[in-house]
Amino acid sequence: MRGLQVVGVLLILVGMLFVLNVFPLATVIYPEKFWYKLYPDGTSDNPTQLTPGSTITLTAWLVYFDTKTGVMLPGMPSTWIVQVDINGQVVTLRGSGITGGVENRYAVFVFQERWTVPNTAGVVYTLTWTIIIRDNNNNEVGRATTTTYAVTPAAEQPDGVFYINDKDASQTTTHIVFSPTLNLKFTATKCGDKITSVYVEVWQGNSKVETVTLSGNNPTWTATYTLPAVGTYTLKGFFTVQGSNTPIQKMSILANFGVSQQPPTSTTPTQLLSTSQMVGLALIIVGAVLALKKQW
Repeated sequence: MRGLQVVGVLLILVGMLFVLNVFPLATVIYPEKFWYKLYPDGTSDNPTQLTPGSTITLTAWLVYFDTKTGVMLPGMPSTWIVQVDINGQVVTLRGSGITGGVENRYAVFVFQERWTVPNTAGVVYTLTWTIIIRDNNNNEVGRATTTTYAVTPAAEQPDGVFYINDKDASQTTTHIVFSPTLNLKFTATKCGDKITSVYVEVWQGNSKVETVTLSGNNPTWTATYTLPAVGTYTLKGFFTVQGSNTPIQKMSILANFGVSQQPPTSTTPTQLLSTSQMVGLALIIVGAVLALKKQW
């Protein structure tokens, strides 16, 4: 049994090297959700409507910590690079703060930058978002890309503003409410006589909860909707016009009902030993058993 004892001693030595991080293993991070919200967030079939000549806030909400899975992405807002290519024009977004407690689960970095829509009607914009994640040593550790779409309507197309509880909600905004009942309103600002219907989609995460149809006529449509439970909801507002089957999106907002907006108390998952250290500890235990095994 001399051979088993030698193997045991060797396993102990190798295990100690792992515990001391002499042979660290690579770390692989696989987040369940990364893109939480973008603005503009339209699809190719349903682009977000923009007003020519207006100034909007390009916005990216990116999940960096998930309390459910314990996954945290490296670096801080100052080390990440967030850019969006809009028909060839590259705009770099700046980190504007941390939002915690989203859906009682996520903490996100919020990146924003003002952008003036060219004063040209009838243009479709392709927005290619690129996120480069860098650690605290400024090393790139990953990147992600996604695409959204926006459009400036042809001249003399209808336009208007959505309101949530009488607050302007036509762009990406966050509303914290302490009652589940929401008063929805849409007011046409141009060519309201061409609008045939107005509705709001209520989403939670990637699931659509309900579609609420607003009633009324030019220039005001209204409805009341009660949120089904405490949580974070995305409300998307649309209207349709005469002679077109494609709805026009004019609202994309977050409504937080009874959800804390405080950052998590700890942004680092609790783990006393790294993966390599745990491997090393296991090798030491196996080695000790073999080294102490008596000869028969």
